[in-house]
Amino acid sequence: MNHQLAVNTSQSDAQIALFADQKLVGERRWSRERSHSEVLTNAFQELLQEHATSIDSIDKIYCVNGPGSFTGIRVGVNFCKTLAFALNCPVVAINALDLQMAALEVEHSHVLSTIDAQKNSIFFSLYKTEQAKSSLLLENQVIPIAELQRLLKKETLVVGAGLQKYLEFLEPAVRESLTFADHSQDLKNIFDSRYPKALDEQKWSEVVPVYIKASAAEEKRNPTQF
Repeated sequence: MNHQLAVNTSQSDAQIALFADQKLVGERRWSRERSHSEVLTNAFQELLQEHATSIDSIDKIYCVNGPGSFTGIRVGVNFCKTLAFALNCPVVAINALDLQMAALEVEHSHVLSTIDAQKNSIFFSLYKTEQAKSSLLLENQVIPIAELQRLLKKETLVVGAGLQKYLEFLEPAVRESLTFADHSQDLKNIFDSRYPKALDEQKWSEVVPVYIKASAAEEKRNPTQF
């Protein structure tokens, strides 16, 4: 039986999951404030052993390539690319904001999936949902809170914790138009109908990480400007 592996190290709460025919076989979860590198390889080996699965049975890898922290994304993407190269199998890049939004169990016409980008700004994608299907209106945007509220003209469901600490900077009318649903990034939702994109396969060399901001050294040389 062939298996598919999915990896998400974009946040402090990480996950690796094994699938067969789009059904979850097993998973490992852990929390790490800094690097996931010390945990990821061991979690992968344990997952294979627990389900008596050979590494050679993996024929596709789903990799959450961001947005996320520089350290977290780098660890997960490098792991997936190395494994895909060794196995000569395709990779599917998964957007963390899409994955977060796909966890919703309620219907709402406009959904804002958020991650805190620091410096009074958020990283977000904006979606329109109809009959459990989603489409993208705006994708992978970094925007200051002062500018974001100009986009929020309709009642909006906010997913993720990116906006929570900035609510005081929003106008009262904007705050009142928001409803919050803090859903996690669960890899099983890759195959949910709400996931808004086609799961296109790539070569391992084509997978590009999406960082919330650059590394500390790069940020020092070229500070983010808002």
